[in-house]
Amino acid sequence: MERKKWFHSLSHWLLERSKDFWITLLGLALMNLYEATGDLKWQERAQTLADAMIDRFHDAELGGFYDTHAQHDWLIVPVKSFQDRATPSGNGAACQFLALLGNTVSLLGANPDRDYSTLAGETLNAFWKLLEQNPYVGSSLLMGYLMLEGFTMPKPDLQRPEPGGDDEESGARLASPALGG
Repeated sequence: MERKKWFHSLSHWLLERSKDFWITLLGLALMNLYEATGDLKWQERAQTLADAMIDRFHDAELGGFYDTHAQHDWLIVPVKSFQDRATPSGNGAACQFLALLGNTVSLLGANPDRDYSTLAGETLNAFWKLLEQNPYVGSSLLMGYLMLEGFTMPKPDLQRPEPGGDDEESGARLASPALGG
């Protein structure tokens, strides 16, 4: 019971006083715990955190996530980070978190109120023009793109040929004159 109380205290503190970035990193950590243990409580907590993150930080009009919520009235202009520095940007981490959560929820057959994968895609779309011009500044967003695409792509056949087996013929083809062999 004490651990559950600690989690709720931490997530409440993050939601009230922190930036979107820290919440997304906690969400990614919860999803990693779910993947490592298979315990649904981590996925459920991540989903609760994602719903709160969307309610507080999501820009429904233009896509993406603001760094702070609307209660920070001392900001003249709300900021949406997309550029990675020593840590991933808030929107890059949010895209990854929502892509991972969306895939997990669909694999579990759950029917959530929100489509997390669509929100991850909308986050990408909000910054896509900037990524086309400077892809190196948003590698965490690009990783989110790969996560979204990777969940829908067929798995590659990664069989390696056995040395000395019937595949020696294919090895001989690799040493062809066209390849300098």
